[in-house]
Amino acid sequence: MMEMLKDRPVERPQPGVFVIPIGDTMPNALGAADSLRAAGIRTGVDMTKRKLKKSLAAVAARGIRFAILVGNDEAAAGKVRLKDMDGKTEAVLSIEEVIYQIEKIRS
Repeated sequence: MMEMLKDRPVERPQPGVFVIPIGDTMPNALGAADSLRAAGIRTGVDMTKRKLKKSLAAVAARGIRFAILVGNDEAAAGKVRLKDMDGKTEAVLSIEEVIYQIEKIRS
């Protein structure tokens, strides 16, 4: 059985949200991702430290609807920037507000 399955591709579901830390905000980004996951929202985190433009292009190419940007200003304010890749909108919100907005759109 294992022999038959070893060559079979494993499909992983796409995250609905991708968190992108900007600068030295990885702890804040991981905290945001943890909160989203705790709310049942499938979430990925960009660990590559590439430029923002490239990270957003990768999110768009993968068909992920929401990007959450965590920069120094947002981290200092205890907020994140929610970017709707489909609606081409963005807003600075608390993580609780982000969860509410995503759940509202998903239902």
